Amino acid sequence: MNSDTSILSTASVKTQISQLQNQLKGKLLFAGTAAYDAARQVWNGMINRKPALIVQCLNNDDVIQAVKFARQRRL
Repeated sequence: MNSDTSILSTASVKTQISQLQNQLKGKLLFAGTAAYDAARQVWNGMINRKPALIVQCLNNDDVIQAVKFARQRRL
């Protein structure tokens, strides 16, 4: 979503992220986990982005929730 992981530091944002996670059927990945590191890798090894969150959507509703979350926060 956003390359600045500092956006995750406030209690309010942590609550909002928890709410998003509860709405998803898929996974919400954070920096520091093996799943996060595997998910952020792309075929071009010269690209090394570190998004604050990665949403692995399982259905259309997951996509809608992820886009709404990002849009509302201008991510």
